[in-house]
Parts: sequence; structure tokens; C-alpha cells
Amino acid sequence: TWFVTRLPVHEQADLGPTAQGTPQGTPQGTPQGTPRDTPQDTEHETERVRLLVSLLNGTMRRSQLQEELKLRDRKNFRSVYLMPAIKAGLIEMTIPDKPTSMNQHYRRTAAGEALAQQAKVKESST
Repeated sequence: TWFVTRLPVHEQADLGPTAQGTPQGTPQGTPQGTPRDTPQDTEHETERVRLLVSLLNGTMRRSQLQEELKLRDRKNFRSVYLMPAIKAGLIEMTIPDKPTSMNQHYRRTAAGEALAQQAKVKESST
């Protein structure tokens, strides 16, 4: 047994390019899946990444970095600070093959060193 339900769509509704002509059974784009690209979001993320890179001295554990930043939530730290810095190529894992290792440490890359030096120069000139 089965039944068909038809939902009327208002004639002035904007269906967007993904909904028009989409074959049945194909997932449509959703607003929830859109990336954050407002200037405020990007600005906050880059400031947080810069702060993390500037606080990183030598090799440090995740817990040490969180302590330096005075952050308690591991998940938030990882998604907002750590992963964006790694994806930007500013810091790297000491054991990249085992990202969840209890012996994992993080260190600056050459790009991270350059960013940290830039931040120092900017601070001293202010």
C-alpha cells in the first residue's frame, strides 16, 4: 500500500536553481549547508587563528594551547581555532598519521612563523 501527497507551492515562491529541474530522488541544496562567508565570520576566525599561532611556542599539546587561550570546551577549540589553523597551513601536527594520539603536539609551519613575526612587528609598532 502507498499514497501520494501533493503539496501546492505558491506561484510567487522562489524555488531557486537547485529545485528547478532536479530529478526525483536527488537531494536539493539547503540553506543549512551554505558556508559562512560574511565578513564578520571570516574576520573573527582569522583573528582566532592568529591568536593561536602567536601563542604557540615550540611544540605544545592541545591541552596546553587551550589553557593558554583560557578555553575549556575541546570541541569548540578544535573547530574554531585548531582545524582552521591546520587547514590554513599555519600549524602542523607532530604525528600527522595519528591525529588522535595522546602524544600529539602541534608546531608552527614556516607560514605560521612568518605570521607570528608579522604580529610581533605590528604589536611593537603600535
